[in-house]
Amino acid sequence: MFLGMSQESADSMGYRGANEGTKLRVGGTSDFEALLTGFCWHNHFFNGLDKSGVFWTSTVGYVENDYWPLRRSLSYMDTRINRSYYHKSYGISVRCVKDNI
Repeated sequence: MFLGMSQESADSMGYRGANEGTKLRVGGTSDFEALLTGFCWHNHFFNGLDKSGVFWTSTVGYVENDYWPLRRSLSYMDTRINRSYYHKSYGISVRCVKDNI
């Protein structure tokens, strides 16, 4: 929302927003520079290097009789941000934030 997405869009699923994903990538206009590092499937195969950036969130939902975490992702093919559930067995990135104490 800091980059211009409405609350309604931020709370919806799938690809949403306009160009916020582009602003978050390396070379974008935000302080966060997401590398498109891809992800690892549950079968240990990697996918999406230089094509997608996928990040866990701290939010979970109940899907298919289990708790699944939400993820956010960016793609080189889309300027928007994707929000969807991913199975916890997938290997994806985590954003660490340093406290300025």
